[in-house]
Amino acid sequence: MSQRNELKHGAVLHPLPLRLASFDTMLLVMVLVLVGIVAALMGVQSDTWWQLRTGQVILSTRTIPTVDIFSSTVRGAYWPNHEWLSLVLFYGLYRLGGLPALFLGCAILVTLTWAGLAFLAEGPGRVRAAALLLGMAGQSVIWSVRPHIFSFALLVVLLLMLSRPRLHWLYPGLFFVWANLHAGVAFGGVALVVATLAAVVEDVRTNTPGTHWRTSQGLRWSLITLLSGLATLLNPLGIGLWRYVLESFGDTTRTYLSEWQPPNLEWAASYPFFVLVIVTVIAVITSWRSWRGQRDWTLLGLALLFGWLGFRSMRHTAFFMIVAVPLLTRPFRSWPVRAVRGHLQALIHGVLLAAVAVGGAVFVLTNWASTPAAPLSPGLVEAVRRCPGTLYNTYDIGGPLIWQVPERPVFVDNRQDPYPADLLFRAVLAEQQGAYRELFATYNVQCAVVPITQPLYTALQHDRWEEMYRDMHLAVLHHPAAQ
Repeated sequence: MSQRNELKHGAVLHPLPLRLASFDTMLLVMVLVLVGIVAALMGVQSDTWWQLRTGQVILSTRTIPTVDIFSSTVRGAYWPNHEWLSLVLFYGLYRLGGLPALFLGCAILVTLTWAGLAFLAEGPGRVRAAALLLGMAGQSVIWSVRPHIFSFALLVVLLLMLSRPRLHWLYPGLFFVWANLHAGVAFGGVALVVATLAAVVEDVRTNTPGTHWRTSQGLRWSLITLLSGLATLLNPLGIGLWRYVLESFGDTTRTYLSEWQPPNLEWAASYPFFVLVIVTVIAVITSWRSWRGQRDWTLLGLALLFGWLGFRSMRHTAFFMIVAVPLLTRPFRSWPVRAVRGHLQALIHGVLLAAVAVGGAVFVLTNWASTPAAPLSPGLVEAVRRCPGTLYNTYDIGGPLIWQVPERPVFVDNRQDPYPADLLFRAVLAEQQGAYRELFATYNVQCAVVPITQPLYTALQHDRWEEMYRDMHLAVLHHPAAQ
């Protein structure tokens, strides 16, 4: 037996097809298939519809709007449209094949992101698969057809490039694209700064002279970070992108949205994050002696920062989960791979994978087939078009109206950023308490689209607003005096 056909531990090194069909590989691929299935079921949200309309506007007008063009309440107000490129890509997929093409594109992006995480992780496939499952348990609640999935993907790309010096000068290009896809580029900026600090620490530890750029990793990374930061300014908002990022942390209009609230023990969706934090701390402590080098210290630094942000907002827990996955696998890096025992076992693994993939595909296609092509019923859309006067609508109905009735300016919608906090809070009070008169008088509202389960609907009925249309969820009413 030749030396190249033996493993270091003395086991026979099977041919490549059999190695690819091993238990470890099968389990890891199975998890990635599961990721793809779950991601394909993420569905649409209210945000999806105004995003599609914006993408259509950008492509048809060849301009990128940075002021409000959809509402009657703040028309012309500053709108930090930091995700315009994502919206163009979303609409391009939608135009190519409707909602199924959009779902498929987003599912592929999410699956590739987790495949990248599998490469970042260490140890045999079963360990990586377990870490991916633990991370997915928390992050899947954040998955949706929204631009932040690009930030998750690009953060993984950034981390993968850390240990590939020849690719480091591609970071400025990466940040240029990222800055036009989503404001989550700020998390990439944090990662580069931490990587630079880790490089400086390595220079000090190894007594590398800091005066020569050829030998100083700290100087090299400082230049890369500077160029990447400058590249982010090449976007429609310019430096305003970074003002937006800083202001968003103190934006009171986000406090009533569930994704911006901090995780807590009374909210079941928070549990995976808490579990992952505890397990990550244990993994880091158990493998502490093996941590060395810029990549390792960067991951540890990011885990601390993103963990802190995760405790501040449920939305940010997803970024912690990305850096936690490779940390979880570090104690098991030396575990051996389970060798395949023969062709029969390889065949069984292949059949299992095929069964899961085919079953998942059937389930996904069935779900897609039952997904309505539009969020609002034709009758409601027609009633909105006929309803006279200024239109009122609730926060979550704004996006669908922008998509299906673009000629009617909305009252508010999920973009949120153009709207003052006072307006959003007054609208919430009107919906929850039915105290609408002052708000409607201020904006001369004579037509309203409201959920039939809200106190606002009951209040309008009590005041004899005329009902033009009602379905199982929404009603269109107009003021008796409206012409």
